Amino acid sequence: SLVDPGGNQIYLIGAAGGLVGWADRGSYISGSIALGDVDGPEGASGSLNGGFVGRAESNCTIAECMAFGDVTGSSAGGFASWTMDDVHISDSVAYGNVTSDWQTGGFVGAFERGHLTNCHAHGHVVADGQPNGHADPGRLLAAAGGLVGYTFPSAAQEFACVITDCSASGSVKSNGQMTGGLIGLAWGVQVIHSKATGDVKCTERRVGGLVGAFMNSTQSGFQPRCELLSCYASGRV
Repeated sequence: SLVDPGGNQIYLIGAAGGLVGWADRGSYISGSIALGDVDGPEGASGSLNGGFVGRAESNCTIAECMAFGDVTGSSAGGFASWTMDDVHISDSVAYGNVTSDWQTGGFVGAFERGHLTNCHAHGHVVADGQPNGHADPGRLLAAAGGLVGYTFPSAAQEFACVITDCSASGSVKSNGQMTGGLIGLAWGVQVIHSKATGDVKCTERRVGGLVGAFMNSTQSGFQPRCELLSCYASGRV
């Protein structure tokens, strides 16, 4: 299960990807293409759906790959729904549109501990912000970004996630409270030489052309912070 920023567990069943459903334990994928759409139910019984891989974790490496299909699901990304534990994705592109009700990204929906390098999302992102079928929690917690929906921090690291030379060109539309042209919620992430050029529209608060919500920790012993270096946004908000 995933845990939202309020500490509540959100249960999602399964993982579906245009090429691979679940990549784990040092998997290596290179020079591959996924062409098909990935469709899945939204709400409590929904899955982690990605245009290329549904879920990737534990030192996986993905390089020089492309995903072309549109993606729908509870947590969805144009390339991957959820990545965690030192996943490295480089020189890869997602072209499909993404529709989801929780963590929604043009490239990755939920990004936890890893690196994105020279990765690009060209699809449009729509997040309706209703995880588990409940509208009010959705508006509070859903995060949508043209590249990444939500970057997860690690208590022991300043930057659990590093994004370098990446871009998002599609529009982002959401009724959640954290919506950005590049990242919806940025927490524990360093972003370098990256850009967002798509328009951003949000019916709630915390919306930005580059980042919707930008968080640094003030808790003693909790290290995560955020940093943007040489980044820009040119879309209308």
